[in-house]
Amino acid sequence: MQKNVAGQKWIVFAFDRTTNAPKTGDAANITANLYIDGVLNAVDDTNPTELSGGYYVFDITAAESNGNLIVISPSSVTANIQVIGVPGSYSTSAVWDESLSSHLAAGSTGAKLNALDAIGAGEISWTYTLTDAATGLPIMDAHVWVTSDLAGTTILASGYTNSSGVVTFHMVSGATVYVWRQKDGYSFTNPDLELIS
Repeated sequence: MQKNVAGQKWIVFAFDRTTNAPKTGDAANITANLYIDGVLNAVDDTNPTELSGGYYVFDITAAESNGNLIVISPSSVTANIQVIGVPGSYSTSAVWDESLSSHLAAGSTGAKLNALDAIGAGEISWTYTLTDAATGLPIMDAHVWVTSDLAGTTILASGYTNSSGVVTFHMVSGATVYVWRQKDGYSFTNPDLELIS
């Protein structure tokens, strides 16, 4: 996301909290707020446009991108539907890595995507490891996001696990957070309560 630039878009993902299945056909029920450097601002694009597979996109104005750290907090009035930003936050002062662009163009995600997506805000670098409960093997390219509340409405950071099943966030030491996991083919018990240390 570029600072104070019109015509940008923010993707969100909607899913059923019980089954983790993507929610389609819910655009009219989805809205979002932005926290621009900590200041609450409702997204001018009242409802997003549906893409496919549970993904929707909001149009973002120049004013809505005019901050150093912008966090999106989307929600749906549909019962049991969770909506998250993809990613959950942007640092407009971050420098785009051309090697990341070419890596993604080659079709790989994992660690490179995580470098762009796992932002967060805090003084420590905190890692979260996701493994298959049955095999103990790492789960790569899983979407992981952290919220400050049990309801999952205030997203602090989001990212994707690398080939070792690890995602890294910048978090506040001593905070209690809720970690949510999602990947096709897996069923997770969300959220996972964690103490940042």
